[in-house]
Amino acid sequence: MRTAKLFIYLLGLILISPFSLFASDDEVPNTKDESEFVAKRIALISTFRQLSPVTADWQKGILEAIRKNYEGPVEFEIEYLDLIHNNDPMYLRGWIDLLSMKYSQKPADVIVPLYFPSLTFLLTNRNRIFENVPIVFCSVPESFAKYTASKYDITGVGFEFDFEGTFDLIEKLRPETRRIIYLCGVSEQDTFLRNVVMSEQRKSQRKLSIDFWEGLTIPEVRSKLAKLESNTAVIVLSMDKDRLGNHYTTYEFVQSVADASTAPIYSLYDTLLGSGVVGGSMVSPYYQGKMTGELVAMHLQGVPIKELPVRNGGAPRIAFEMPLLKKYNLRASSLPPGTELLNRQQTLWEQYGRYVATIISILVLQTLIIVSLLVNRTKRIKAEKEARMLAGKILSSIEDERRYLARELHDDVSQRLAATAIATGNLENKTPDQDQLKPALTKLKEQLISICDDLHHMSHRMHPSSLDDIGLPEALRTECLSLGERSRMTIEYSVQEPLDSIPNDASLCLYSVAQESLWNSAKHSGSKRVSVRLYSDSEFAYLDIADDGCGFDLSSEKVTSGLGLASMKERMRLVSGHLKLQTSPGNGVSIQAMVPIASANP
Repeated sequence: MRTAKLFIYLLGLILISPFSLFASDDEVPNTKDESEFVAKRIALISTFRQLSPVTADWQKGILEAIRKNYEGPVEFEIEYLDLIHNNDPMYLRGWIDLLSMKYSQKPADVIVPLYFPSLTFLLTNRNRIFENVPIVFCSVPESFAKYTASKYDITGVGFEFDFEGTFDLIEKLRPETRRIIYLCGVSEQDTFLRNVVMSEQRKSQRKLSIDFWEGLTIPEVRSKLAKLESNTAVIVLSMDKDRLGNHYTTYEFVQSVADASTAPIYSLYDTLLGSGVVGGSMVSPYYQGKMTGELVAMHLQGVPIKELPVRNGGAPRIAFEMPLLKKYNLRASSLPPGTELLNRQQTLWEQYGRYVATIISILVLQTLIIVSLLVNRTKRIKAEKEARMLAGKILSSIEDERRYLARELHDDVSQRLAATAIATGNLENKTPDQDQLKPALTKLKEQLISICDDLHHMSHRMHPSSLDDIGLPEALRTECLSLGERSRMTIEYSVQEPLDSIPNDASLCLYSVAQESLWNSAKHSGSKRVSVRLYSDSEFAYLDIADDGCGFDLSSEKVTSGLGLASMKERMRLVSGHLKLQTSPGNGVSIQAMVPIASANP
């Protein structure tokens, strides 16, 4: 009966936003059957629409484990479903059709639902989307995990919150605790977790007063937290929506209220560490993801799903933030052996106070003299450093905004247009051929598809997700192929094999220089051929770009006052790199970018 209710619980809720990550092994000579080199397609079906911290932990663990334990090429598809906030049946039908179409030509080899709402959705619509595709679920309540695995011949990783373990820790840290407050929202997901807690409390023999703060806004929670007595502890459940309909991630909500609390705040999962919770006996979404990825890798290596038993999420992680233990006067010595104490920092004064005091008293006179001589120099260095930091922050802010806008265009606007295109296509198919509206519907559908393509290229131009997913060499290769097709310009790309490891900030810098240079060649130079070469030595990575276009005068006002060249030089300066530009009218353009990589390759 309880399982049936769980199926009904999220049956009508779905919004999907596809986003693809690709990862494949290096190319090797084709000495085996070609089928061994066909990438396995793995679809991760996320309960949430956005990449929340807990979803990021699951995905990180899954991808790391698969790449570590499976040597073949793998193609990842990540579908973000809004099963918590969206319950419109029309969206449900539209996205089911979209998924069916997306995977009709190339079906997934394994489906990985993240959290139990996405598993419920898959089991309900499996025959319409992923018929007969193996399912390996991640982070599903253990009782539900075992039931579905026995009924549907699937497997995965289950979990249970360690309520009793957390209560033990609370009593060890503050024995006078008599009241527990659970902080939760009012979404269906929040309500489900509250009901789980209430069920667990009925089993508990502890003499504790239990209160639920449900759906309070941030100002309301801050006000109430500031008035708590010393015999109270707070436990965070889930905060997806407050009573006014505002949506959050639980991490963001806790981060906004924790500093106001006069009582320690505990967590049941370690994703909230760093948001203001003191700690607890917690499940680890990242570790659950690793266990799920190991099961997927075993199946890809040939082990049938039915031979892979459901795994438990593992022993709880007992961890605490040392600064917060001190803030609430909680003694770390009361915690059990093996407890992780995070951010435990001991000042130099605490370690060597007496010795430092003696040395300081001896050096004071000398220091005063030296300081008087260095004041002017220090001010100048500080001013230069602040200027560099400001320039770096401006570029970082611009990059963050471009990343955000690119993600919104790709994950939101583009998908809405795709859904509209599908709806228009369905309407076109239902319209009789003799109907005068049918040509207009056909044209409208084609325009919508064209706009989707343009948005995709625009989002990639603003911030290339492939740079994070497949690395600089392959990202540059993709950019060259894409621009070559669109501009009808021949782009010759070569990369040194093997290429030394390049830091992320240096990779982004080189990619931005290449992108700006190639687009300038396509738009202004009139060149028909461009060469791009990426190589490295033990200390530096190099990017050479040359075209056979019209060139330009480096001393012209248009060039010296333009933002493109200035932006490239500033990016290179921030990574301690160097940009060399050679050109003259009629002689093409040659650019060499050089960035240090010695620290990444000790």
